[in-house]
Amino acid sequence: MLQFDLNIKMENKLILTQDMNLSLKVLQMNILDLERYVYEEVEENPVLDVDEEEYINFIKFLHQDENMCYQEINDETNDREIIETKELNLRDVLLEQLRLSKLDNKKYKIGKYIIDNLDEAGYLTLSIEELSKELKVRIGEVEEAIRIIQSFEPYGVCARDLKECLKLQLINRGLADDILIKIIEEYLEDVASLNYTKLSKSLGLTKEKIFDYINIIKKLNPKPGLIYKSSNLQYTFPDALILFDNINDEIKIEIMDKRIPKLKINKMYLELLSKGDNFEKEFVRDKVKRAFALIKAIENRKNTLEKIFLFIANEQKEYLFKNGTKKTIYLSDIAKVTNLHESTVSRTVNNKYVQTPKGIMLVKNLLSRGIAQEDERVSVEHIKRLIKDLITNEDKRKPYSDLQISNILMEKGIKISRRTVTKYREEMDILPSNLRKLDKNVK
Repeated sequence: MLQFDLNIKMENKLILTQDMNLSLKVLQMNILDLERYVYEEVEENPVLDVDEEEYINFIKFLHQDENMCYQEINDETNDREIIETKELNLRDVLLEQLRLSKLDNKKYKIGKYIIDNLDEAGYLTLSIEELSKELKVRIGEVEEAIRIIQSFEPYGVCARDLKECLKLQLINRGLADDILIKIIEEYLEDVASLNYTKLSKSLGLTKEKIFDYINIIKKLNPKPGLIYKSSNLQYTFPDALILFDNINDEIKIEIMDKRIPKLKINKMYLELLSKGDNFEKEFVRDKVKRAFALIKAIENRKNTLEKIFLFIANEQKEYLFKNGTKKTIYLSDIAKVTNLHESTVSRTVNNKYVQTPKGIMLVKNLLSRGIAQEDERVSVEHIKRLIKDLITNEDKRKPYSDLQISNILMEKGIKISRRTVTKYREEMDILPSNLRKLDKNVK
C-alpha cells in the first residue's frame, strides 16, 4: 500500500515579477537598443504616446547626429572613433578604387566583371581560363586586371587561395621577404600547429626568429573581404558623459538619454478605465500597467547607471583625469553601491560606452582585472609587468619556468598559480622557457 508524507519546508526564494523583469531588461540595454525597444513599445501599445514637444526636439537631435557613427579601433584609450556613416560593402569599395585607376573602357569592364565574381571573403571564384572565355578576351588581359585588383585595399583580395591571399598582404604592406614567402608556400600547416622545432630545423633559424615570423603571419587576415560583410559598421552612442566640475571639484555624470523620447499615457484610454465596459477596462488596464512599468523602468535605468558610472569614474579618477594607472574594480564593489546582483552589474556594463576625457570607452574596459591578495588587490596589469621584468632580466641560458616565476612572485607576496603565469605570459606573446633558452655555446 502506498503511503504519502506531507512535508512543509520554508526557504528564501526570489520570484521576479513582470515589472522587475522589464526593469532588468531595460537596464541591460545600451542607449541604441533602448531607443529601438521604446519605439516598438509605442507601436504595439496604444496607451503610450510620445510627448509632441519632446518629439520635435528629439527629431532635431537625431538630425544633428544622423550622419555620424562609431567604429571600433585598436587603441588603448579610445575604444571607438567617430567616422561618417555609410554602409560599406566589398564590391563598392573595390569598384571605387577601380574607377580611380583611370583604366580604358575595356580594362574597366574586365575588372568590374572580376570584382562581381569575388566571394564575400574576397576570393576569386573563377579561373583565369573561365574569365577569358566568358569575357572573350585574352588570358593576358585577365591576368593584368587581376594584378590591378590585387593591389587594392583590403589587401589580399582577388586571391585564388589562402597562400596567395597571405602573400599579397605581405607584398602590399612591404613586409615580404624570401623566408616569409617560403614559410607560407611550404610550411603553412606547421605555422598553424606552431611547430617551432620543425620550422627551425628546416629553415636553419633560431626558434626566436621563427616566433617573430609566425607572429607576422598570425596578424594577416585570411578572409579580408569579411571586414565589409553586411552591416559591419554598426551605430553606437555613449550612454553617458563623464565630466569633471572644476568649480565644485567633483565628477559629474550626464546620462545621454536624449535619444529616448519622453513618454506619456494617452488620456483617452485613461477615461476608458472609468467609463468603458468590462472588456475595455480589462484591455486598457493591462496596457496602462505595461506603459507605467516601462516609464518607471527607463527612469530606474537612468538612476542606476548614474550610480554605476559615478562610482567607476571616482575610482578611476587618477586614470581618467590625471594620466594615472587604472585601479582594480570588482563587480562586487559596484553591486554594494547599487544593490544589484553581480551578474546583473556585469550584464549592465557589458555593452555600454561612456564619453571620457580619454575618448569614448567601453565601460567594462574601466574595470581592470585583478587578483585578490591577503592585504590588497593587485591588478593584472601590474602582475604582467612583474612577469615581463623577470623574463627580461633572466639568465637566457637558464630561463625561468612558469613554476619558478610563480614561486618568485609568491616570495614577493603575490599569490599566483603556475597556470595563471602561463596564461599571462601567453597573452603577452612571450615564449615558454624551453623556447627562450639560448644555446650554451652562444656567448
